[in-house]
Amino acid sequence: MKLGRRHVIAGGTAGFAMSAARAVTFDSSDPGETLPAFARLTGNIGGGTVLRWHTGVITAVMPGAAPVPLVAYDGLEKEIWIANADGTFTTTYFDIGYFKDAVSGAHLSAWLNPMTGTTTTPMAFRSGKYAATLKPADFKREIDVRDDDISFTNRSTVAFPAPMKPDVYPDESAGPLHFFSVIRSDRGRVSEVSSSTVRSAPLAWSYTITTVWLPWMKMGQRPGAVVWTGAGGKYRGPDQVPGSFKAFLDREQPNYLADGEPWADVRNMWGDYMKAHPPSKG
Repeated sequence: MKLGRRHVIAGGTAGFAMSAARAVTFDSSDPGETLPAFARLTGNIGGGTVLRWHTGVITAVMPGAAPVPLVAYDGLEKEIWIANADGTFTTTYFDIGYFKDAVSGAHLSAWLNPMTGTTTTPMAFRSGKYAATLKPADFKREIDVRDDDISFTNRSTVAFPAPMKPDVYPDESAGPLHFFSVIRSDRGRVSEVSSSTVRSAPLAWSYTITTVWLPWMKMGQRPGAVVWTGAGGKYRGPDQVPGSFKAFLDREQPNYLADGEPWADVRNMWGDYMKAHPPSKG
């Protein structure tokens, strides 16, 4: 089925009459339908705080060499949704997580770099605060509908001068250019994301992120990049967050699961590293 067609989704298999009675129509070319569906799938159409978990592996990709798994990780996205009267949604996003051994899954307090032979200290990762307003007129995703399955895919690439300069951070900076390339797919059921009785639908999501070496890996300016491959879902509430992750939050960000924003400024791994390791004077 192609993007832009109106799909009829049969809700049962016990005969045409029963299926027709439970049919759901959904127009994947109409932002007036797709934006609310996206809000139900990734957030909450009525507003509120949404928690999305994710887990994956980071792999090194270098010219002329096979990819090398480096570390695994667990993360938790917190997104605060506000449903506006004009049909738009305002969202504020925060992400936090920690790194694990790529084989055993144990939480890493020290990491042996398989390419340099040096041991470094991993740091917790934070991303956000990022605020956005989602408007039907501007809502653009690759939407794929197959029977009752729907996916929203977004692709983006950005590049800009690196905030971490090689002459100041020769071991931690990957070079003068900083870049991100992200492919993210959010998947659910048409019958759930198009239902007026559903505020927040079950979600399955996956992503691939390609970016520069992480500063705590101390890879310097060697050619290559890291690729994050991860997948996750949505929690119904804070009670579903595993105890091991709550213990991590108690140490790193005790207010993360409370109402409101866990931090006020924009955080990322490179900025956090520079704050924790200011350049030596002289």
